[in-house]
Amino acid sequence: MTAVAHASLAAEIARVAKLGNLTAAHLAEGTGGDPSSARRWLRGTRAPSGVHAVRALELMSLVERLAQVMQAAYIPIWLIKPIERLDDRRPIDVIRAGDYRSVSRLVASLEGMPVSYVLSLDVDTGSVHGVFVRHIPDGGDPLYEPVRAS
Repeated sequence: MTAVAHASLAAEIARVAKLGNLTAAHLAEGTGGDPSSARRWLRGTRAPSGVHAVRALELMSLVERLAQVMQAAYIPIWLIKPIERLDDRRPIDVIRAGDYRSVSRLVASLEGMPVSYVLSLDVDTGSVHGVFVRHIPDGGDPLYEPVRAS
C-alpha cells in the first residue's frame, strides 16, 4: 500500500469511527486487530493491512449505512448485542469472522423499513415540529432507535 493510500485509509477509519461513535476497542474487536493498533488507526498514525484492512473497510461500510437508519449513539450498542436474525450472534463478531454479507443483509432490511414524517404542535408557542420515524412491525424486536431527519 502506498503512503497516500495508507493515510487515506487511516483518515477514512477515523472519520467513520467518529460518525458511528466507535472506540478503538470496537475497531479491534471488529477487525481482529489488537487495541493498540486500533488506537493508532484512529489517530491516523498507522493503517491496517491485509485481512485487518478488509475487515475495517467492511465495518466502516456498515457503520455508514447504520448511521442512516439509527441514532449514532446506538450504533456501538447495536454492533455488540446478540441479534436473533444473526443466530444470536453479535454483528461485530460476524464481521470479524468474515461474514460481512449476513450483517449487510440485516442492515438492508433496516434500510427498507417504512419511514413517516410525524408532526407535533406545541400549543403554548404555536410552533410545529417534525421528525422522521421508522416503523417497527408490531411485536418486532426494535433493532434500532428512530432516526432523525438530517
